[in-house]
Amino acid sequence: MLTPDFKGKMDHALDILKTALPDVFNHNLETVRELYGNVLPGADYDGLLQLLQKFKAQQPALPTKSGIMLGLGETREQVEGTLRDLRAHDVIMINMGQYVRPLPYHHPVIRYWTPEEFQELQTFGMSLGFAYVASGPMLRCSYHADRMAAAAGYVTLDTLKKAQRSLPHPAQAGKGP
Repeated sequence: MLTPDFKGKMDHALDILKTALPDVFNHNLETVRELYGNVLPGADYDGLLQLLQKFKAQQPALPTKSGIMLGLGETREQVEGTLRDLRAHDVIMINMGQYVRPLPYHHPVIRYWTPEEFQELQTFGMSLGFAYVASGPMLRCSYHADRMAAAAGYVTLDTLKKAQRSLPHPAQAGKGP
C-alpha cells in the first residue's frame, strides 16, 4: 500500500489502516532532508519518518518500505544520512531510482547518478540492516514491493493466495487423482 502523508492526521489514519492491513506499508520519503523545502514544500520529513515508525510499532510483523529519487541535487552523504534515518525509524525495505523530470515546470534533474553509484548505495543500505535494497537508475518508487517483501522473508497476502490455489479444493481433499 502506497500511502499519503494523511495531512497531519496520522493517528486517525493508522486506526483506519488496522481494519484492512496492507501486505507492505509504503510511504516514499522521496528525497533527502536538506531538499525537502525545495522539492516537497509543505511536506514534513520527520513526520513522515514517524508515520513509518508508528505503523511498524503497531504492526511489527508487516514490512515497511520507502523510496527516494536521486538526481535532485543531493550529495552521497545526504543520501547515506537519509538511509540511516529510515533504518532508525524501522523501515526495512528501500528503493532508490533516478529522478526523471516529468514536465518542464517540475524540479529539474541536477545530475544523473551512475549505475555504479546506485550499486554502492545498495551495498551501503544492506550494511545498515535493510532486509532489501533495490537501487538503480531505472527503478521507480513503487518497484515490486511484493517481490521485495517476499525476498526479505515476509509472507504477503499474494503469496498466501498463490499457496491456497495450489491446495486441493476441500471437497476434493482425501480423494484420489
